[in-house]
Amino acid sequence: MKKIISKKFIAFLMVGGMLMSNMSVFASTLPAPINEVPSVVADKDISMKNTVVKDYSGFGEILSIRQGSRALLVTIKNQYDSRLYTLIIGDKTQVSDSISGKKLEGADLKVGNYVYTEYSRKMTMSIPPQTLASKVEVVDGYIVSYGIVEKVKDGVIIVNNGIMGDIHLNLLENAVIENEAGEELSISDINSGDRIRIYHSQIMLLMLPVTYQTIKIVK
Repeated sequence: MKKIISKKFIAFLMVGGMLMSNMSVFASTLPAPINEVPSVVADKDISMKNTVVKDYSGFGEILSIRQGSRALLVTIKNQYDSRLYTLIIGDKTQVSDSISGKKLEGADLKVGNYVYTEYSRKMTMSIPPQTLASKVEVVDGYIVSYGIVEKVKDGVIIVNNGIMGDIHLNLLENAVIENEAGEELSISDINSGDRIRIYHSQIMLLMLPVTYQTIKIVK
């Protein structure tokens, strides 16, 4: 009788241990509260559809905005990898108009705005992941994409965006060329092999080669 009880008791402990272990794994997968700035984050590798795009950057529509206890939480759908991200907009986040460069506040962001953003590689394990944004630019009316310069000829920059092949950039009359620090450049500063960020019209000319009407380039 003692041996039977002992075996049953041991079996009970083993089953209980397995249940507790499974519950711990399940709990670790639950999303973090979306109304709080996370204190614990984890590195998360991003698998980009387009390898030309700058790592940990995004372009997309603002789907929702919430005021957290310590920061603004802005959720976008990133067109570069078709994923949702919640951007944490804090005091150190640079918010601006992409074309004029005018400084904005987080309160100026609206649902439906299209934005270009750069954010931390550290993210929460929530759905969608939350990540600190270092830069947010409002780019309504334009698309932001990346390309590798293949050549510059007769004032036309030809790039490859990793998806569509050769694309010609037709610079508009008031087009701006600058570096990441915001310093003005000229077309002569653009060289083959450069990766550039392109702000261009939503409408592509139906001709070959594909042509972007370009308002701004950042080297």
